[in-house]
Amino acid sequence: MLEERGLADSPHWFLLQGPMGWNCYYRNELDTAEECAAKALRYGEQVGFVRDVVETRLLKALILFARGDATGAEGLMRKMRLVVETVDASDVGSALDAWAIRLSLRRGDSRAALKWADRRHLTLEEPFSFRFAFECMTWAEMLYRQGRYDETADMLEGFGQLCSKRNLMLAVLDANLLYSATLYALGNRDGSKAVMERALTSAEPEGCVRPFINYGSIISPVLLEMVRDGWKNQDDLFLRMVLKACGIADEYVEMLRKPPGPKEMDDLTAREIEILRLMSTGYTNREIADKIFVSLHTIKSHIKHIYAKMNVVTRTQAVRRLQELSAAERAFFR
Repeated sequence: MLEERGLADSPHWFLLQGPMGWNCYYRNELDTAEECAAKALRYGEQVGFVRDVVETRLLKALILFARGDATGAEGLMRKMRLVVETVDASDVGSALDAWAIRLSLRRGDSRAALKWADRRHLTLEEPFSFRFAFECMTWAEMLYRQGRYDETADMLEGFGQLCSKRNLMLAVLDANLLYSATLYALGNRDGSKAVMERALTSAEPEGCVRPFINYGSIISPVLLEMVRDGWKNQDDLFLRMVLKACGIADEYVEMLRKPPGPKEMDDLTAREIEILRLMSTGYTNREIADKIFVSLHTIKSHIKHIYAKMNVVTRTQAVRRLQELSAAERAFFR
């Protein structure tokens, strides 16, 4: 709207481009995010807003990392650090350090994180700030990568509460995703899935896919187990979007195509599955034959094969076995 009114280079325009860029990044709309960042950066450099310039370049670095250019992202981080050192912006520099360490952790390098931890000695009793928030998530991710799951869980539980009180929902989402992976690593499957459900529910309205991708390698087992156990919204478009973005859509499709359960179910043909579904809803053999346009003799033959494969001898037993399947399996039969 501002561009249509000839205000494309106004301060209002600049103020909008930065937040829009970040919003697009979290939605994983990287091309649009990059365009917004370029516009915001151009204006910020013209007027000399160092902090805004650094924040926008951070966004560009994260976009590079998201596209697989870790070298380019870390190079841009180093350049920003030099800029920050020339002005009085220690808080911005600390936030940059935290982000740089998180990126190095995600590519398997923990050396910088260990050095930073020796200097920082972070505690949750410190005054809350955005710098503190960045550092808390960096600290928690470092603990997780070291396998210190109990400490990670304690850190994230306390940090999540602090962010919730301040309505910092993106920070809460970030914390919940790592917390879910941590609980899963601790063997608390139910707790892990409950936290992941909160994350999915909170992220869906704004389409925040990117945080799930950032943690994709460690949250994928949780997501797939939720689908396998029949999460109540397993057919939700946002969940499918997350699965695809995390690179596990194929596993999801395979899971529904050939659901877990009694081994004898694996050998059922598509036609036998259709007949079993109709049996479970109360259709008689004659009604099933009429509905799928085959002879009664054919239906009886199919049912005989179904009984053999399911290791049952009556219709009631076959239907009960179907009912015993998980919710994920029942989604397959619907």
